[in-house]
Amino acid sequence: MEGWDQAAGVEREQEVATRPHETKLSSPTPLSPSPPYAPRIGISAGLDAENGQPLAALRPLLARMAEIGFSHVELSGKSLAVAMGGRLVPARLAALQAALEGCPVRLTLHGTNVSSALAGNLMDVTTPNQRRVAEGDVALAAAIGAEVVVMHSGSLRDLYGDDDALQAALAAERDALRALGDEAGRHGIRIAVENIDPVGDYIARRAYGLRLERLAEQVARVDHQQVGVCLDVGHAFLAANYLGADFLAGVREIAPLAIHLHVNDNLGRTQLDGAVAADEYVALGDGDLHLVPGWGVVPFRDVFTIPFPHDPIVIVELRSQFDEHIPEALHVTQELVALQQAIAITAQ
Repeated sequence: MEGWDQAAGVEREQEVATRPHETKLSSPTPLSPSPPYAPRIGISAGLDAENGQPLAALRPLLARMAEIGFSHVELSGKSLAVAMGGRLVPARLAALQAALEGCPVRLTLHGTNVSSALAGNLMDVTTPNQRRVAEGDVALAAAIGAEVVVMHSGSLRDLYGDDDALQAALAAERDALRALGDEAGRHGIRIAVENIDPVGDYIARRAYGLRLERLAEQVARVDHQQVGVCLDVGHAFLAANYLGADFLAGVREIAPLAIHLHVNDNLGRTQLDGAVAADEYVALGDGDLHLVPGWGVVPFRDVFTIPFPHDPIVIVELRSQFDEHIPEALHVTQELVALQQAIAITAQ
């Protein structure tokens, strides 16, 4: 295959009345209910570019994931260091495109906003640079033929903001997602807004994406056919346990909006202390562990009996310590997707 795969990629009434007219864009993969397809299962994988690993190292990595049996790989935009201040650095982009030439898998991209409110946070109204970072993520996805850009749901820039600050920030995020959705649609890309896990910083910054019903409401109010939800099952399980919410009820509510899934396991134990190191999380059994599905206590079979009408790409997320168990993770995920598809066929 030549190059990389280019495949596809009240208050609400007041917003509609006051925002500029926008053209609804067609998508190669529209957000409409669809029958079961061949499983699209990928894995989150990337480079340690911060410590000098070259972009060329992607070539053997992607070849290995294809050999194991994955259809997709989700790259981390932040780790690639190609987008800076919303622009793509030509030399870095050329090196990345060279590394991806003849790519044997299809690509998705995790945007810059991963673990803080400081980069790519669309609820930060203090600087336009936050939106520029997200624009750079979409531009990078277009340049490498990624089908989906994952963006974390936002949070307040300042700690412990009041209700007025929260509502203004939510409105700013909706406006930004509509504009980004327009640009994404020009390239056949979809934007998937991800729910987050309960950590101290998110809680202090009033991150709405801890609750699936609030994420569903926000994406529904964005009302853009290129913008859907990335359901991170592990995050949702941790948040439900922390909040005392009904995990499966939340999954059922958000499933009609889900265009992308992140699958990883954990023990359902919250870790709020940001000073705890990643290896200590594993030793304690706390937090977002990114375990092989089945190693923890997330009820995956129950999750995959719930219909997901948009046939989401399923991305496995594992800690790098568990790389030798990647084939096991793929096998388990294939069984889960097959379960869901069998239920969907039976229901027809």
